[in-house]
Amino acid sequence: MMPQEQLPAWICPCTPSLQHISDLPNTISRKYAYADDPVVMRAGGDWQAVQGVLSKDLATIDEYLQIWKLHFSPKKMVLAVFHLSNEKAKYELNVNHNNEILPGATML
Repeated sequence: MMPQEQLPAWICPCTPSLQHISDLPNTISRKYAYADDPVVMRAGGDWQAVQGVLSKDLATIDEYLQIWKLHFSPKKMVLAVFHLSNEKAKYELNVNHNNEILPGATML
C-alpha cells in the first residue's frame, strides 16, 4: 500500500482509438489504457506539483494528438483524486488543459 501522501491523481482524457499506449509521447506521469480509454496517472504528496505535472503531460499528449489530427474529448474527461486524509476531502485539484481548468476533481 502506498503511503498517504503517495496516492494517485488520475485523468482519463478520452481520445479516438489509439493502437498502442506506447504510441503516446514520453510523459512524467504514468500512462495506462483499456480499450480506447487512456489514463494519465501521477502519485505524490504535493498537490501543486501533481497539478503541474498532469497539466504539462496533458499538453505534451495534446501536441502529439494534433500531429495525427486527433483531439481530447473534454466532455468525456474525468479527473479523480484518491486520498486517505479527511482534511483533503474538499481540496480542488486544478489541472489545466488548453488554458482551461478541467471541471472539478472527484475526491475519492
